[in-house]
Amino acid sequence: MIRIRRVLALAAAAGAVTTPGEVRAQAGARSPVSAGSQDCPTLIAFSSDRPEAAGIYVVSPDGGDPELVVSVPGALQVEWSPDGKRIAFLSVTSEDEKLFEPFSALRFHAFLYTVKPDGSDLVRHGAYPISMGFSWSPDGRRVAFASALETGRATSVYVAELDGGEWQKLTDVEGNYMFPEWSADGEMIAFAARRGDETSLRVVTPDGREEQAVVEVSGSRAYRMFRPVWAPAGRMVAFAEGRAVFIVSTIEGEPQQIATGPGEPHGWSPGQRSVLLGEGAEGRGRVFVIDLDTLKEQTLASDAGVGGASSPSPQWDRVAYTAIPNEQADVFVVGMDGAPAVNLTDHPANDYFPAWSPCLGGG
Repeated sequence: MIRIRRVLALAAAAGAVTTPGEVRAQAGARSPVSAGSQDCPTLIAFSSDRPEAAGIYVVSPDGGDPELVVSVPGALQVEWSPDGKRIAFLSVTSEDEKLFEPFSALRFHAFLYTVKPDGSDLVRHGAYPISMGFSWSPDGRRVAFASALETGRATSVYVAELDGGEWQKLTDVEGNYMFPEWSADGEMIAFAARRGDETSLRVVTPDGREEQAVVEVSGSRAYRMFRPVWAPAGRMVAFAEGRAVFIVSTIEGEPQQIATGPGEPHGWSPGQRSVLLGEGAEGRGRVFVIDLDTLKEQTLASDAGVGGASSPSPQWDRVAYTAIPNEQADVFVVGMDGAPAVNLTDHPANDYFPAWSPCLGGG
């Protein structure tokens, strides 16, 4: 298969390519601006197992050489803070190995770290591992996450202050509670719950005082966890259940099916008229968008390894995703308008978990 190479000539024709270092300097010197601004420099952060320096990298979405932020092994789930001033990820560093020994049987657990985009101020938050699927609060002060710390198997949902506060448990341990996602206004957290043969999409206030089920499924259909993604405003959530994707109001209303197949929602458009989804499949997957008015699908990318994770730009004009066209994973960017995909990280190692930053500069 012919690999998609980096197309730097197009960027050069439009003007000089901004390097990651220049954008990172702007991130430290300026306040973020809205996604609708004319001046919205951004970066894509990703994890890599490059033998010369495994860790977190950043790259300009317009192309160029990736730059190392911090060298850490096996970093998982890379996420920018809402203000773009920190990058969060999961890892177990060499210094963590003894601390992690009592929890080594926990699957998909690691310690939560954050670091500034310039590589400074690397902080491990807490002395206990958490599961993949954490979510920043909109103010960037707290994180919602799941952990099987108490039982060694079943996970509960917690909230913790990033400045060293105690964990606050929001759910009991009579089932598995996963994928907590903070609403844009910070007032609710949606998550998936599974008890026996029942799966449900639930919401809870960050203090844990008010919890309710939004959608409940039992019997043969209850074999897959929900993966909730909040709309930018209001109380709408997109979620995957079984082999279908739905949207639903967490206040009232019945779920509306928007797609059939093993897709998972990865984001909403700013106007809430379309949803970005990824569909993983054996040997081949795709990244696609659903128009909520017509329910028509537009496939943006389709290749080996596509579909597990994708990240839209804040201006909703491009999408970063991972594909495995030639045995190793690379980060690609494709236009929402159907423009050809560009390979940003053509490297023999694996590059994955791309995360598009919010706007990092302002006029």
